[in-house]
Amino acid sequence: MMIAFLVFCASQKQVFGQPVEQKSTEQESDAQRQIRELKEQIELKKLQNELELLEIQHQQAVSALNEQATLEAGARKLLIPCMREALELEKTNQMAAQGMATGKIYQEDALKDANRNAIAELMTRWVGVIKNGIEDYTKDTHTKSLSREQQAQLEGLCINVGEKAINELFKPACREFLKDKKGQYGCYVALYVSTKEVLDEIVNAVEVARVDVDKDIFRKRMQDELDAQSRKEQEAKQADLERLKALQGQTED
Repeated sequence: MMIAFLVFCASQKQVFGQPVEQKSTEQESDAQRQIRELKEQIELKKLQNELELLEIQHQQAVSALNEQATLEAGARKLLIPCMREALELEKTNQMAAQGMATGKIYQEDALKDANRNAIAELMTRWVGVIKNGIEDYTKDTHTKSLSREQQAQLEGLCINVGEKAINELFKPACREFLKDKKGQYGCYVALYVSTKEVLDEIVNAVEVARVDVDKDIFRKRMQDELDAQSRKEQEAKQADLERLKALQGQTED
């Protein structure tokens, strides 16, 4: 009704060439309020439509991530190799990651880059564990406080040792190669590493370096952070795994 009223008023103004008769301040305020509310409703509906579109686009992006068109077959789509293994290997005492590389002249280079990408993902997670673990340690009332410089040195030591440990201790659970029409190689891998073994290496290095920290409390704070991250990561990957299983069921139908 309000829209019809506005259209009527506008048409009357155009027909008679004169503005609509001035109304009282209270009536003008009421009209403005209704117009504002109508605009807000229109804007809200627009935002809701945009949100629905974004959700659809997100689902399409997830599907695109989990699918790869075959180079030769054309009609059929395949799940990305090693993705299932990377999701299933995420457990309480180990981290897992997927790595991929394409467009390499040599198969060895494709494998190296795929491993490097997976290790980079593992290391990114470990950096978060280290930073948060050290921060929690410094806040512990039972430990000797560390200066900013000491915290930075401890963090740098842990990150360097953690990266070295991951590179030495990671294990492959899945490795698949492909060759495209141009003769270039691609590689997909799923890697995992024992969080206990990496943490052992870090704590031992801290002890060898004679860093002035309480070894037991330091280890506990790091383990607490690992456990918290592991729970969150397992929940996320379990959800991804369920979507992957559903997608696989669709491709097999």
